[in-house]
Amino acid sequence: MSQQPAPAPARQPLDEHAAASARAYAADQRARVDVLASVLEDIAANGITIVAYVEA
Repeated sequence: MSQQPAPAPARQPLDEHAAASARAYAADQRARVDVLASVLEDIAANGITIVAYVEA
């Protein structure tokens, strides 16, 4: 068995529209994850508020 890593597969470039869409999706996901990380950091630093649900 060889100890050398397998060669990387060839990549096919995206067209301009697909590349722009991928970048926009990545930016959106990055923003969502940043918000989630901020919420989790706040919970870690300050605890979590327990809200009681009351039926009307």
